[in-house]
Amino acid sequence: MMKRLSDKYHNGQLPNDDLSKEEVRLLEKMLDQQKARKWSKQLEKQGISRIETTQKNKGSNTIIRMLRPIASIAAVLLVTFGCWKFMFTGNSAEYLANEYLTSKFELMEGAVRGEDNSEITKAKAAQAYDSGDFATTIKHLQKLVNLEKASNVEFFMMGLCYLYIEKPQPEEAIKYLQKAKNIDATKYKDEINFHLGISYILIKDNPKAKAFLTKVVESSSSRKKQIDQAKEMLRKLD
Repeated sequence: MMKRLSDKYHNGQLPNDDLSKEEVRLLEKMLDQQKARKWSKQLEKQGISRIETTQKNKGSNTIIRMLRPIASIAAVLLVTFGCWKFMFTGNSAEYLANEYLTSKFELMEGAVRGEDNSEITKAKAAQAYDSGDFATTIKHLQKLVNLEKASNVEFFMMGLCYLYIEKPQPEEAIKYLQKAKNIDATKYKDEINFHLGISYILIKDNPKAKAFLTKVVESSSSRKKQIDQAKEMLRKLD
């Protein structure tokens, strides 16, 4: 009976006045269900299942809801790790020492360039140093050391190169910087003390590092930039 009524209602053969509000609501609901079934059949003919699609959407939404808290936790951990890394590495004297070594000390033009053929090796060493090839610089300087032709400048350069090479060797740097200091206690005095301070920081001998950096700060001949850097490392060592 309801099907006959719905067919008449759908075809406009049943005036609304002859029906109660409840009957109209039921008929409209029935028509909506019929339309839904019709569309489902059409979709199934094309290989599309509304149930499967709905289930897939529900599954995707469930996965998204599960991943949201994991993503939030990961973000918090990432920020926490960044803060920890800055506090315990980016804020240390060793970090500053390594940072200052990223820019090599510029020796005076011609300081190690010989004027006669017997000092060609010095010129080659200077050229390699200027180009940033510190391993080659060490090889040339070692020849001068073996020939006992190395001066305060060559020993100083040798010490610098052992700090600038890809895998720094602060112990070797200390040895050559000290030799440079012993040969001439005035030439490159502040620069030698500064790099001795850095070398001792790298081997974690903080008392000696502080002693040499303090000399830099107290020296009347130290450059302002070097004094500021020495003070900054001293603050981190306290």
